[in-house]
Amino acid sequence: MKAFKKVLIEAIDAGLFMLGEYGRDLIYSRLKDSYGLIKDDIPDHIEIFIKFIKEIFGHGAVAIEKEIISHLSKKLEIKPNEKKSYSLIEYLNEARKIFDEKFKS
Repeated sequence: MKAFKKVLIEAIDAGLFMLGEYGRDLIYSRLKDSYGLIKDDIPDHIEIFIKFIKEIFGHGAVAIEKEIISHLSKKLEIKPNEKKSYSLIEYLNEARKIFDEKFKS
């Protein structure tokens, strides 16, 4: 699970970069101020992270979620099932299963 968390943090970081370096860093700063979470805590508190970006960006948060999904898909070399509406939480649940199966010992 530690490896998946590392990849997820990298994907979140890359996804937030769509806001630019300053925007990404501001999100991390406000997340820490508002919820006491640092970047490395996000995988364990993904619901809080999603709630936070929705509070800030409203419906625009969907674009950030999709960007994170895109980066995570590339890093894990997987494709999510085709769905009309795919939330980040749904995708993460599927990606974890695929990751665990792919890297079983």
